[in-house]
Formats: sequence, structure tokens, C-alpha cells
Amino acid sequence: MPASSSIAETVAFGRKAAAPQAVAAPQVAPGHSLRAAALVLAGGLLAGSAAFLISSAKPEPPRLLSVGIGPATLSVNSTLVRNPAQRRDGQAGRLDLALSWPGLEASKPPSPSDAGADAFALKDVLLVTILAADDGLDPSALPAQLYGRYLESGVEDGPAGLIRRSFRARSPYEGEVLFIAPPDGRRFAARCELARPSPDSLPHMCIAQFRRDGLDVQLRMDARLLDQWEAIDERLRHLVDKMLG
Repeated sequence: MPASSSIAETVAFGRKAAAPQAVAAPQVAPGHSLRAAALVLAGGLLAGSAAFLISSAKPEPPRLLSVGIGPATLSVNSTLVRNPAQRRDGQAGRLDLALSWPGLEASKPPSPSDAGADAFALKDVLLVTILAADDGLDPSALPAQLYGRYLESGVEDGPAGLIRRSFRARSPYEGEVLFIAPPDGRRFAARCELARPSPDSLPHMCIAQFRRDGLDVQLRMDARLLDQWEAIDERLRHLVDKMLG
């Protein structure tokens, strides 16, 4: 759905996604609400769960996929791929993965029968999207060259040595918080929606990304995992390197 979609449209999309179908994780453009991303991701996970239950009588055996994205070719275990339509060899525009944490193994979707708040507790799941890198800024440069102009002047201590900065009101990222690894966020930066309460019981989400060999790797995770950011970043980079061979 378009990055400019309203929250109401996103909620409707999430409900529609409860029908068994292949759902790709959305890209979140600058300024797009992380709350909207959480709603769409929740709907996508439930849709994936429905598809899993329908196909459970004949489970698909795991196999190694050879997937081309942009200039790179990745070798990927099919069980890590969240979207069933992407579990095939050949060229692809993107690859959506659901990884358990801390195992970085296949993450089983939540059951539709558990469609309460616990069904959306993503603390043990990393949602990863791999795309061909575009002509935009390298993700490592975003804190200094893009986000910096929209930040308030105050600086706070964040979890596990991160620096916490709040985005200004009426900026494209209003209501979000930026966490960066010192000194400048080049190693790690995550945008999180923590400035507002979560009345819908969905988890606060964070988005981080890095670039590797012509690929942009986007990570979505529960904000409660920020205290493990260093291990997550290191192990995810290692996994991508392993896929690239």
C-alpha cells in the first residue's frame, strides 16, 4: 500500500490481510508512521499464520534457494522466507524474512486463534526485508545527513550504550525517537515510536537498516529488543554475509 496511506486505511488493510494470502512486508518511507507499520506487519503475520495452518497437512520441505536481488545472489533457507510466494529460485524484487531471536531460525507465525495483544508481541521475532540498494543515502549516513536537521537539541542515555534523541514536533518524524550508536550513528541507528502511548496494544516498533554489497537490509523489531541491539546487528550482518557467500 502507498507510503502516504492513512492510519485508517492501514487498519483496514491489516484486517483484510487476515484472509489466507501471501503478504509482503511494507516498506516504510521517511515520515511514515511506525504505528502504521506495526498494524500492517501484524496483519501480515496473521495472514502468514493462516496460510501456514492451511498448508500444514503437506508441509513444504526446507530447501536452499538461490535468489537474485539487484546485483547480488543470495543462498537462503526457504523456511526463513515469510512470504510463500517468494520461496522460489530466480530474480526477485525483494525478500521478506521472519527470523526467531536469538536463534535466527525460522519464526513460526502466531496462531489466528491468539489474535489478542499477545499475538502481536514480536519480542522474539526479527522481520527483515532485503532489497536492491537505491541511489539514496547510505543508511549509515542517515543520522547525520537526514535525521539530524529534525532532532531536538536534548540528548539522553538510551539502552545498552545508545544515545537517545527525540524528533521535533511538526517534523516528518514527529512522535518518533532516534537511537544511535556513538558517536554519530554510522554503525547503528534505529527510529522508534516511543513518544506516544500504545492504546491499540501493538508493540512499539523500531526500524533499522544497513547496506551490504548493493543490497539494503531493513530490520523491524520490537523496541524492547533495543538492549540487545549490538548482538542483533552483528549477527544479522553475519547472516547476510553468509547468504552472499
